[in-house]
Amino acid sequence: MGSNRFKTMAALGWFWLGLGVLTAVAAETQKNSPNDDMEAFRKDLEGKLSQIRENELRVRLGAFGDLHYRVLGNAGSFPSQNDFAMGDAALAVKGQYGDHIRFIDENVIEFEGEDAKLSVDRLLVSYTVGDELRIAGGRDHTAYGHWNRTHNYAAQLQTTIHRPFFLAFEDDGGVVPSHMTGLTADGTFDLGGSALKYELNLGNSDNILLTGSGGSIAEAKLGNNPGGDSTSGKSVVGRLVFKPWSDGGLTLGIAADWNRYDVVATPDLIANPAMGPFLFSGLGQIVFEGEAIYTDDHFDFLFEFYDFDDQVAGMPISGSADNMAFYAQTDYRVTENLLPYLRVESLKVDGSDPFFRALQKNNKALYLAGCRLEIVPKISCLKLEGSLTRESDSPDAVEIASQWAFGF
Repeated sequence: MGSNRFKTMAALGWFWLGLGVLTAVAAETQKNSPNDDMEAFRKDLEGKLSQIRENELRVRLGAFGDLHYRVLGNAGSFPSQNDFAMGDAALAVKGQYGDHIRFIDENVIEFEGEDAKLSVDRLLVSYTVGDELRIAGGRDHTAYGHWNRTHNYAAQLQTTIHRPFFLAFEDDGGVVPSHMTGLTADGTFDLGGSALKYELNLGNSDNILLTGSGGSIAEAKLGNNPGGDSTSGKSVVGRLVFKPWSDGGLTLGIAADWNRYDVVATPDLIANPAMGPFLFSGLGQIVFEGEAIYTDDHFDFLFEFYDFDDQVAGMPISGSADNMAFYAQTDYRVTENLLPYLRVESLKVDGSDPFFRALQKNNKALYLAGCRLEIVPKISCLKLEGSLTRESDSPDAVEIASQWAFGF
């Protein structure tokens, strides 16, 4: 019992002695330079936190997908077909190290008949110097137009079921290359009450890819040489976007795209003499684009116009300068979750132009109306559309389509 009391007294003695020493040190520190010590401690802590932020690696995962059901047929025999279809599924990985280095990898699973194939939509690493300059390299969406720079494969992120038909991705029949492999520089300048953004691309030239059997073309599509360019010609793209009021919803943009096209065909087509007019090498093309976009919480209006000049002096193959395309889309949010919309799309081409002839494109117009219902805002939605398509030398086509889209 006495031994325990002794241990207790000794412990209390050591405790009070230690407390006294700490109190004396604290008093001496406070007497000498309390503000200096606290300021030094604060700066040291801020430096360590800044270093932690700078060296922090952040990785985000995302997944997108959709399911379609549609009823379609000619105007005189509607409906003649209905089907379910899986849309493109996308898996996205985004990484960021500190405030400067970013990485994005978007992989798309596409369904073609019974088979599914994996392809890369975007694979890009970038370094941000500041608001005025970001440098990137890899495969990205080409720097033209609001739609191509805003929407990827994720149907959840766009109002309508599909992109405008002439802006479809290369393997879906688009007539403007939606991807570019090479280098990008972009940035935004603050002009006080307004802002000016620029985007520049330098990348591999594009091809027209023709496949077929029996001497007839089965598929024609654009290709952008992601694995390497066999020609010395390169694609050059520039875009300017002006926002008159920084806190407003209006933006105005222009872009220009210089490209060189060769036709790459399967041996069966090359051996057929009748394919001669479709096979060429060295067609120069300049695409001019203009856009007017207005968006706010309740109302959106999108307009883009494209002019295709295939009559470029000094190139081995020359086409026509009389080709154009546009779309105009508007929507109005009736309630928080219901968004009706309208869109008109048009492509008008010179029938003798080798570029559009090789791509098997004619004059075409599409009119659609639909509505979007938010199931979980920004996560999942339902869309219902009706459309009428008019194309040269083809009967009018009618389609009623629905889509369930999601994105996480």
